[in-house]
Amino acid sequence: MQRYNDVPDSIVTLEESDVKKYYEEHKKEHEQKASRSLEYISFDVFPSNDDSLLIEDWINRKTEELQDVYGIEEISSFVNMNSDTRFADIFVKQGMLSSAIDSTIFDSDADSTTMVGPYIEDGSYKLVKLVETAMRPDSVKARHILVAIKVSGDTSHVVKADSIMDLLNNGSDFALLATTLSDDPGSKVEGGELGWFAEGTMVKAFNDSCFSGSIGDLLRVETQFGVHIIEILEMTEPIIKVKIATVDRRIEPSSKTFAGIYAQANKFAGSTKSVEEFEGKAEEIGKVVRVAQDLLEGEKSIVGLDSPREVIRWAYKVEPETVSGPFELGNKFLVAVLTSIKEEGYATLEDIRAETEIDARKEKKANYVKTKIAENDDQNVEDLAYNLSANNKEFDLQVESAKNITFSSFNLAGVGREPSLIGHIYGSKKGEMSSAFKGNSGVFVFVIEEYTAAPVVEDLTASQSRLGSNVQARVEYEVFNALKKNANVVDNRFKFY
Repeated sequence: MQRYNDVPDSIVTLEESDVKKYYEEHKKEHEQKASRSLEYISFDVFPSNDDSLLIEDWINRKTEELQDVYGIEEISSFVNMNSDTRFADIFVKQGMLSSAIDSTIFDSDADSTTMVGPYIEDGSYKLVKLVETAMRPDSVKARHILVAIKVSGDTSHVVKADSIMDLLNNGSDFALLATTLSDDPGSKVEGGELGWFAEGTMVKAFNDSCFSGSIGDLLRVETQFGVHIIEILEMTEPIIKVKIATVDRRIEPSSKTFAGIYAQANKFAGSTKSVEEFEGKAEEIGKVVRVAQDLLEGEKSIVGLDSPREVIRWAYKVEPETVSGPFELGNKFLVAVLTSIKEEGYATLEDIRAETEIDARKEKKANYVKTKIAENDDQNVEDLAYNLSANNKEFDLQVESAKNITFSSFNLAGVGREPSLIGHIYGSKKGEMSSAFKGNSGVFVFVIEEYTAAPVVEDLTASQSRLGSNVQARVEYEVFNALKKNANVVDNRFKFY
């Protein structure tokens, strides 16, 4: 094997005509869809100090108002009317609350007047009030029979549930009735058993009935799923739990702040008229220029951007060097410049010049090496390698061995991916030295030393079936693509969506 990398570039002369010839012969390998490439910078919108002060003033007013609100109904209404987060009507144990409030809320002196805050957490101003304290089990073990609602407005499930309740009150076996009558497929196979569950795991009505009941209670509870007949089997020892009300308001940029950042983005967009100006002025104001390459017309995402579809549609309406106005994407404004256009068809020589020149030079090197080998009359690879390397300083022929090569071999040790080499090997006879031929990484000459015949398969039915299934799975997709290509249909949906 003579590697291309070991042949000096100076051995061959690469003319522009060679590059163009290679491009024309191989351009079908570079078929492409229409695409656009662009550069962009972002103007992020963050809350200003004034924005934070506005929210702080609001939460301080709500603190005064909440001090005079008592009773779960009044408190829940207050929270739901004022807070970003709705009232959570559930008891929690110590350790489940934020560290900012946990110790104060669970203090032995805490009562219905206890409040914590305002304080900032996770980008929001928060205010917490203790609503209720109770001794409740940490976990409950129960079983249930669900009589589901079959048709909206129908009450037959209620009648059925009442009948099951009567059977249980008269001593019928709960597990047997659950197995035969429950509409909960997950628990009916276990005789209705749900195992242990913590507070808040089940829907509210189910949860409250279980955690306020006692061991042995037989309960009838209605939820959105239907009627549940519940038996409480076990409970952990009661612990202190609390119910709290949280009023929160996220600190977000105001419309005034948005307008100010928009003005900055718009000023930048208006002062740049080319890619060069775009990059230069971005550097002046400390902005990082990011790149989005080869965007297809139907593309819906650009890494790091929130819903950039409008940006991509814009890129297909303008010419290179065009600078956009500001696009609002979430909490940022984006300004872009179109850097290049690729039309559907074959990549131009200029687009792939670097790799084309490399491949064209490889081909010239391959032809040179093959010519030198053809001039030599050695009959074995060892002599060929020795004589060529000894007589030609540009040669460094290496004799390598490869074992256990199969037709499906993908890589050869020390050589890499060489499908042409595999094909030539399987088209040759044992003991005969091949002629020189071009591979991916170099020029090869080989001789087969050992050959093992494949075992004869008497019945090829299974293989035929497998291959047929593979082809069949591709037929519909390939046929559709062929019809689509030949129909010359232009999909213009991307201009509007």
